[in-house]
Amino acid sequence: RDVTIAAKVEAGIPKGSTVMICEDTDHTYDTTLAILNLYSKYVSKGCLFVVEDTCMTEYPEVFPGVISGPKEAAAQFLTTEEGKNFEKIIEYEAMVYTNNRSGYLKRR
Repeated sequence: RDVTIAAKVEAGIPKGSTVMICEDTDHTYDTTLAILNLYSKYVSKGCLFVVEDTCMTEYPEVFPGVISGPKEAAAQFLTTEEGKNFEKIIEYEAMVYTNNRSGYLKRR
């Protein structure tokens, strides 16, 4: 969420680089959505922004009290103007087990 860190990240990306991002922060809705909004601009066309641990709200016995987390943040992000540049890729969920259902977002 810290824009000074985002600026350092941007400065460290060489011109013409291919960039993908794997988000694995504190798994809260607010932080995940903030990270998606802050860092999505760095993801290269055809590359992924992977949102980790989107399964949290699917397992209340493991994550009690979590009613909105990374999965819901990713869904909300896809409705934004920047999010419309991404699509959810479900083919990567084909191995049956993943903690990142609905968390593979590919830049169009």
